[in-house]
Amino acid sequence: MTDLERAKEALTTIDCTCALCRDGEVRTTQLRGVAPLLSWLEEGLSGWSVADRVVGAGAAWLYTLLHPTMVYAPVMSRRATAILTQYGVPYICDEVAEFILNRTGTGLCPMEEATADAADPQQALAAIRESGIDKATIDNCYVTTPDHKLLGVVSLRALVLAKNTEEPIKDLMDSNVVSVSTTTDQEDVSNLFEKYGFLAIPVVDAENRLVGIVTIDDAISILQDEASEDIAKMNAIGPSDKPYFKQSMWDLYKSRAPWLLFLMISATFSSLVIRGYEDALAAVTVLTAYIPMLTDAGGNAGSQSTSTIIRGMAVGEIQPHDLPRILWRESRVALLCGATLAVCNFAKLLLFDKVTAPVALVVCLTLICTILLSQLIGGILPVAAEKLHVDPAVMASPLITTIVDATTLLIYFNVARIVLHL
Repeated sequence: MTDLERAKEALTTIDCTCALCRDGEVRTTQLRGVAPLLSWLEEGLSGWSVADRVVGAGAAWLYTLLHPTMVYAPVMSRRATAILTQYGVPYICDEVAEFILNRTGTGLCPMEEATADAADPQQALAAIRESGIDKATIDNCYVTTPDHKLLGVVSLRALVLAKNTEEPIKDLMDSNVVSVSTTTDQEDVSNLFEKYGFLAIPVVDAENRLVGIVTIDDAISILQDEASEDIAKMNAIGPSDKPYFKQSMWDLYKSRAPWLLFLMISATFSSLVIRGYEDALAAVTVLTAYIPMLTDAGGNAGSQSTSTIIRGMAVGEIQPHDLPRILWRESRVALLCGATLAVCNFAKLLLFDKVTAPVALVVCLTLICTILLSQLIGGILPVAAEKLHVDPAVMASPLITTIVDATTLLIYFNVARIVLHL
């Protein structure tokens, strides 16, 4: 594998914005824009193969100073390709864009604008440094003490609309700043953006010193990753950071086989229940025909309930102490759903299946009980997982289905014994 191939692999498999490789050594960064390039330039790095997510004019100018052996990017601006060609920097790109837009898509990338008049790499470097490469947003200005402790925030709107230009910042700032610490979980940070509608949130250390900010585009990226992870877990698949076609057959196997094995073993409980009621099935063989319908209905009802609860917990609408309210609500919904299904099914059994009324009654009573039990289990398991500090998403639909299958069969055969006197 060449250095460029290693850099490209790192870019696609690791959560990074840029990757370098030389003689098999790989370096990555999560810094955005041209900040990592300036850092590497100060280190005196040269002769590395580079894989960058996006290369605009500003980055292209810096690459002429870094002297890479090859630059790869999925997207490059037309001006960037012209700069690299002019200075003899080898490059590969999948797509050439007319311009690189800013993160909000409302205009040009700041580095494109800053280097618009640059005639050589040194002029471009000066323009980049002057423009302030670390400014991810200017919507909010954070006020700090000389030792960088966060005091408050001043909006750009407040500064622009201030009637008295001599008014001190302390009179304009809002001291009630919502901030996060360096140890806050990234999903919790993203939820704050959704809750408050922020464009940026300051990050402070243990001593309340401002160390950086998280912007809305960072939050969106995190939410997308977390959603993908939860979807994988809820479908009994081990989550992966790699795109589907970047995963090997072995990777796909490892993500699926353990869960399938666990679910297969857990499903043996259903087999044990059936074997324990072989006499009932032998007496009324028609009961066997309705087992799949009952277990599927229970599994579907449980999945609906657990998905709703997990979603509510994810967005902060539901807390573990809400469990009694959850059970009360789910029980009423389950009875309504179960009764509706039972009435429709009873008519179908008598009119189309031509079964006896007692058998139809057994099936429909079981259906009501199954829907009720399934939705209660679906409401309890995510809350229990949260209490045990386990990701609620692991209480996936297949797991709910497996639990419900065994309980449905127990209800079914016991109702049959009571009603049919078996």
